[in-house]
Amino acid sequence: MSGLRLRRVLSSFSEMKFLFIDHMDHALLSDSVRSWAHPDVVLQLGRRITSKRISQFLEFCSPSSYILVDKFPCRHDPSHIVTHRVQSTIIEFTHILQKIQFPRKAGRWSTYLNKLNAAVAQEIAFQIYSKCFLTEPYVAHVIGEVLNEDTSLFIGNSMVIRDIDMYGKGWLSSMSYDYKTVSNLDGEFQGFRVAGNRGASGIDGVLSTAVGFAVGCNKHVLCLIGDVSFLHDTNGLAILNERVKRKPLTVVVINNHGGGIFSLLPIAERANPDVLNKFFYTCHNISIERLCTAHSVKHFLVRTMSELQNALSKSQQEQYDRVIEVESNIVENANFHRIQLCAPLTSSLLNGEMKRFFHEGFILRIYLDNNIVGLGEVAPIEIHAEDLLDVEEQLRFLAHKLVGSNISFIPLLRGSFSEWIWRSLAIPASSIFPSVKCGLEMAILNTLAMNEASSFFDVISGYRSSSVEPQLDADGNDGPKQIEICALIDHSGSPKEIADVVFQLVDEGFNTIKLKVARRKNPFEDVEVIRVIRQVVGYKVNIRVDANRKWTYEEALQFGSCVKYFNLQFIEEPVNREMDILKFCDESGLPVALDETIDNLKGDLFHGLEKFAHPGIVAIVIKPSVIGGFENAATVAKWAQLHKKIAIVSSAFESSVSLSAYIQFAYYLERQNAAVCKIEGRELNAAMAHGLGTYHWLKEDVTSSGIDICMSSDRYRLVASVEKAQNFLKLVQINKANIQKSYSEEQTSAYQTEVDGEFFSCSFKFLKAGQNINNRTVVFLHGFLGTSEEWIPIIRSISASVHCISIDLPGHGESKFQSLVDKSSKQRLDLSVESVANILLKLISGITSGKVILVGYSMGARIALNMALKYKEKVIGAVIISGSPGLRNGTTKRIRVAQDEAKANFLVEHGLQCFLDLWYTGILWRSLRGHPNFNHIKSSRSRHKDIQGLANVLSSLSVGKQLSLWDDLKHLQTPLLFIVGEKDTKFREIAQQMCSEIKSCSVADHHRQRKLFDTIVVPDCGHAVHLENPLCVINAVRKFVERWEQK
Repeated sequence: MSGLRLRRVLSSFSEMKFLFIDHMDHALLSDSVRSWAHPDVVLQLGRRITSKRISQFLEFCSPSSYILVDKFPCRHDPSHIVTHRVQSTIIEFTHILQKIQFPRKAGRWSTYLNKLNAAVAQEIAFQIYSKCFLTEPYVAHVIGEVLNEDTSLFIGNSMVIRDIDMYGKGWLSSMSYDYKTVSNLDGEFQGFRVAGNRGASGIDGVLSTAVGFAVGCNKHVLCLIGDVSFLHDTNGLAILNERVKRKPLTVVVINNHGGGIFSLLPIAERANPDVLNKFFYTCHNISIERLCTAHSVKHFLVRTMSELQNALSKSQQEQYDRVIEVESNIVENANFHRIQLCAPLTSSLLNGEMKRFFHEGFILRIYLDNNIVGLGEVAPIEIHAEDLLDVEEQLRFLAHKLVGSNISFIPLLRGSFSEWIWRSLAIPASSIFPSVKCGLEMAILNTLAMNEASSFFDVISGYRSSSVEPQLDADGNDGPKQIEICALIDHSGSPKEIADVVFQLVDEGFNTIKLKVARRKNPFEDVEVIRVIRQVVGYKVNIRVDANRKWTYEEALQFGSCVKYFNLQFIEEPVNREMDILKFCDESGLPVALDETIDNLKGDLFHGLEKFAHPGIVAIVIKPSVIGGFENAATVAKWAQLHKKIAIVSSAFESSVSLSAYIQFAYYLERQNAAVCKIEGRELNAAMAHGLGTYHWLKEDVTSSGIDICMSSDRYRLVASVEKAQNFLKLVQINKANIQKSYSEEQTSAYQTEVDGEFFSCSFKFLKAGQNINNRTVVFLHGFLGTSEEWIPIIRSISASVHCISIDLPGHGESKFQSLVDKSSKQRLDLSVESVANILLKLISGITSGKVILVGYSMGARIALNMALKYKEKVIGAVIISGSPGLRNGTTKRIRVAQDEAKANFLVEHGLQCFLDLWYTGILWRSLRGHPNFNHIKSSRSRHKDIQGLANVLSSLSVGKQLSLWDDLKHLQTPLLFIVGEKDTKFREIAQQMCSEIKSCSVADHHRQRKLFDTIVVPDCGHAVHLENPLCVINAVRKFVERWEQK
């Protein structure tokens, strides 16, 4: 069998050479895919397509040219659609094709298919990892993770081989659920040797054949087999003990106690269960463990995902045969497969007066080439980790990076936004603040909607408005496209005053009210408020309460014991410790909703969510701007719905721009929930009101006319119309009176000036941006092979508040230097880190009168550190990115000098391009080589014209020739910030050593020294931190400058 299905990608970000479509069988379940995916030409290698669905699809399409390549002359064309036959082996055929020159270009077809495959792969991963228990598809999904060059796979028949084909994953990923890797199925690859044996009736002799296969291939073999096949060849266990020279065999037995494949066939719905069990499932209670014991074979029983992972990992480390039994269940397995195969594509008063909010934020406009405009909103408040300055710097950066990017096709809300951000903007999505990512997604979705003359809902759901089915209500009847709105009350008045406010809101049309609690002296006062509200408005109005994690477990229980009969819809975040949530559910028996707990989830969402599958948690409140956008919100909502919980969309006091998107998103989630309920065969409950009533708190809106919230047709509840929300942004006008300032893109200006130093003179090119209003200047120094221009994205992000200068260092870019001659010896004076620092001081003093903060990277960091330690009158701080204070050991210095001089000679003799190819093979650049912009970065390094000057800099500024600064660190007086990449082990250790050196100062200076330095380890990057993860560097530099200003 082909090993391509479980291939391993070797080059994560190379240009696409092969397009693998692993999940076409799943994709063809979609009517929309079948309607547009009509190939004109089909080239079939081999005699038969095993997938029934793909065969039927090709027959239906009836392509104009259908070419069949097979070494046998026999006719294999049951559908009579083959137009050309080539009798040849596949190897002969491909050799002929290689001699023909074909133009290589990625067409729209390949783009669509690649993105479609990525979307299906993500949906499969979602379904698998959202389950808290071990499933058979999970086994198939993770089995590829243990494969390596010394491992082969032997697959049994029936459901085992089908699961591997549908759910198998062999490509590399850094996490079990990684959006970037899910959608990256191109690049160099390595197949694995995969074998199988049909056997008699599909089950006999499979285990024995696997043993023989292990002997023949001389590799560690992993055999995946079903329980019925295993039991029909238990003699194979005896063969395992024969002393034949071979590597260990690991047998993974999927034990669902019968023939599970029949549960997926139509017979399972029609036949009597007793007949199914006896004649089809052939259910058994045979102990596989005892069989293994009888044959002296190691046996391991696994019931959880972690137990399976551990067992598989140990099987690769330990050198003996074993049987890993995976406990499964026919019914649960059938339900999972059916869900997979049927899955759809995708108001507040305070003391009687209105609270007055001054809420600032940003409106993001994205313009397409055809003048289409999409709006997004970024407006963080105190519940966000980021503030307005944090947000502004990222928006300035994105404004620069978005120019020229392509957003014409994104399979939405399936991990593709994160992948698009990484591929197109070249930044990790995790580095973008949640509110910024939400606003960016909103703007892009609205832009796509405007460009397609559709709506936000149409784009995220994959449908056009005209084709959307009407919403079904709880009784299964057609209903209007609308969502119910919940009002919010945060009131410190008396119970009677609060009850009167509730009465007013009910009179306005609100049928669901959320009340903030845990603001009073004790929980019993909140109980009294609830009691009076029920007296005033009765029990037809839904009441929710939100404690915002302010109660202790004991206080929450006191409240819960007193409100059991007040019919609360749920208590949101009742306790202040996450570990007490489930305990409260069990003890109180009251329904609970999560909000801040979800907001605080980091990393793998599924890992964080799985512990909250408890049935006592009935709702998940999702704030898209806090959780990191619609992509993350959709993931959490889908998990909630699969675990029979309600997903409630909540706003964070945004304007009508955001509310229009939230209304459509909430409606999308309700439709998705209806689909999940239909698939699982459970009743659809009445939709819950969404937390979008904060519009009631805002006196003004950023738009000229706010979004319309109105009474439902039954005059019973206040609702938001999806259609009105869709039309809102088509006609929206921003209220210019509420706009404080506008920003497009910060411009940089280039300058050239001559400076004479003590040892050489230099014509410097430098860039300037921002106004020197507060006499604050930040000077950026690049590394070897860099230029001033590589800092432009960072400069434009912070130049609104500080004056920025970026310099081409001597021998780089357009800065040319000329060495002077020593008058006494008549010899040319070489460059050095110290002489470059000296001439830079003259340059900086000449172009700015105030004091400066230096930001240096690598070679530039060594120069910046030298200046910070020696020129304290001018340099008041320095950010050292992947920098070093030099070498201390004499032998190490001499070796490094020899290495750098050899590299300099290679540069002169072989040219810059060959040098770059060699330079970037180093281990220091391993992370950068995986960056989507690597080729562009490498290309920009090839523009240097003064090759001899570069070689002189490489040799003369060698860290081996630099004077060591280690002892100087002990007398540090200038604040330093060390920034290193998480994956850059070498420079992380150097940064730690520098900090230790500073701490080793005298006891009297110890407290002062602690305030002078700090270290930031930036995630998801290596040595070139400012290129690989620039947003973290931007934030760190800006806050470092602010701290200096405050001092």
